[in-house]
Amino acid sequence: LTLTLNKNMSKQVEAKKPRDTKKPPQGRGETALGGTSALTFVVLVGGVYACYMGFGVYQEKIYVAVYDGESFTWTSTLLFVQCVANAIMALMVLRWSGTSLAFNMSPLAFALPGFTYIAAMYCSNEALKFVSYPTQVLAKSCKPIPVMFMGMLFFRKRYSVSQMINVGLITVGIALFLLKPSKGNDGQDAIEGLVLLAASLLFDGFTGSLQEKIFRTSKAHPGHSMFFFNAWSSLYLFIFAIFSGDLIPAFSFMMRHPEILFDLSVFIVASCIGQLCIHSLVHAYGALVLTLVTTTRKFFTILFSVLVFGHALTTMQWVGVAVVFAALMAESLFSRLRR
Repeated sequence: LTLTLNKNMSKQVEAKKPRDTKKPPQGRGETALGGTSALTFVVLVGGVYACYMGFGVYQEKIYVAVYDGESFTWTSTLLFVQCVANAIMALMVLRWSGTSLAFNMSPLAFALPGFTYIAAMYCSNEALKFVSYPTQVLAKSCKPIPVMFMGMLFFRKRYSVSQMINVGLITVGIALFLLKPSKGNDGQDAIEGLVLLAASLLFDGFTGSLQEKIFRTSKAHPGHSMFFFNAWSSLYLFIFAIFSGDLIPAFSFMMRHPEILFDLSVFIVASCIGQLCIHSLVHAYGALVLTLVTTTRKFFTILFSVLVFGHALTTMQWVGVAVVFAALMAESLFSRLRR
């Protein structure tokens, strides 16, 4: 009887305790650093800026630097090493978050977007042999154009007037940046590089649409997409590097010129940590915040590359830079207003 009375009294006391009825903020998941505080946000944004500035500078350095009279030209091997490292980082993220690698979708669903993802990266990296890094970054900033086109063509998507206006402004900005007088082979961007950038954007359009479809039809964790995209890309790149004969010469080059290993290490570490920061940002703070961070990051990356490598930009090119990033920022704000 005493035990029963004590149990009933305990239940009554607990029932009188005020319950916390506040719901957690929408879109606030745990980050890889274990929280969503202001300090965590600053660390993640700083990580994106620092990693991708370093990534861009060392990516360009690997291709333009001369090591005892030789240059590194094996893009497929470079991307293979990068994707393997990114896949390992994704596994670490999943293990850290306690998320299983298995989820409600077959890994085969990532085969096609994995191919278009690596094809876009390959064309983009190959373009650096013919164009400057600022040209590459600004051209890649017009991703909304192919993504919008592929969404309308294959997925019957509709876009607002403000979105179409911003895409038009981005196109104008790209034209202002790229339409410059040619003065022979004095560092101007070659037509081969521009064609490769166009192909990269086309593949980006497919990748973005396919990726959106995957997230709409499954409950994939950001680590899942990061792992499976890079895993499939690593497989494609390994096969391509073997049949093209790039793999052995690339590693032989590294053995002959060990000084390149430092540049490669910084490039790979920056890529891994940068992807980790980006996935943590979008998971904890949403796509809008990530867009604002990456948009401003691209602008500072261009400035950083100009300062480090001495790329000269004309007044018209600076106007193009301003138009492109103003349009990207405006679209991010319009997206917030629509929500």
